[in-house]
Amino acid sequence: MDATAAREGLRLGAQTSGVKSRVLDRPISMKANVLLTMTREQQIDLVKRYPVLLRRTFTVREFARILSFGPKIEAESETIARRSILTVEKASTIRSSFAVQAIDDDIPDPYCKGDAMHRHVADMIEIAVSTMVSEMFAI
Repeated sequence: MDATAAREGLRLGAQTSGVKSRVLDRPISMKANVLLTMTREQQIDLVKRYPVLLRRTFTVREFARILSFGPKIEAESETIARRSILTVEKASTIRSSFAVQAIDDDIPDPYCKGDAMHRHVADMIEIAVSTMVSEMFAI
């Protein structure tokens, strides 16, 4: 993780030490409850490589936006893992049930684009993640 991205993560309360990127391969993707990409292009590429992932692959902003439709998941007695599965099932059902307004869900790549762009991207991610957490935990 580059220093500017780490600074933005820390600003928003994230733990950034030890964060490393890795290639998203088949074993990793098959184990994941949900796969969130930054852009539609990344999402399409991932589903082309592994079609079985269609129902659990979204852009970050698409996933957050879709979760705002319909009732919240009320699963107080469920484990966090079970809530995440229910949340992905809800998003997949909503996406396949009706035409969700197509808007630009891409989050731009801030690499080498300066502090202001990193801040903008970090804020976009923070808004989406806050929505996801709120929906997942019925906050």
